[in-house]
Amino acid sequence: MSELTDYEKRFVAHFMLHGDKVQALKDAGYVGKGKKNTMTAYANRMYNKPRVLAEINKRREILEDKSIVTAEEVITTLTRIMKGQGKYSAKKSNGEVYEVGIKAKDQIEAAKALANIMGLAAPKKSEVNHTVKIEEQLVQTFLERSDKILGKNLRKEKALALDVEEEDDDDIDGVG
Repeated sequence: MSELTDYEKRFVAHFMLHGDKVQALKDAGYVGKGKKNTMTAYANRMYNKPRVLAEINKRREILEDKSIVTAEEVITTLTRIMKGQGKYSAKKSNGEVYEVGIKAKDQIEAAKALANIMGLAAPKKSEVNHTVKIEEQLVQTFLERSDKILGKNLRKEKALALDVEEEDDDDIDGVG
């Protein structure tokens, strides 16, 4: 298998830090147009390249062999946090130590991390483009005003010019 490029090495290094493909792509120096869908697709392609995936798996094995942490331990810990199981110690300003339960914010973050690790993260909602509705409203307003000013004949001409479907005159007048 061929050697990783510098860009691929940076992607792998950043992915190993946080497990987020898109963020790893950005951190590695991706210079695209920045559209979320494009970045997500490119990040998935980068991650699924055989030599990149092999390097990620190799590094995961090294981490497990060194007993730093196993994937199972990470998933178990995040699952416990997500479920609100367990407590942690905190210090008051006077130095007194007390136990605190898992906060809802931490549960949500743990759930997000688990979803990313397990590949369950839902894509973020894309922005909705309202251009078509706005254009339709502008055309309708224009046609209504032209009716008042110049009458229905001009409206028919404008509607044909703008490729807008025109209702029958009988339907407009309320006669079937």
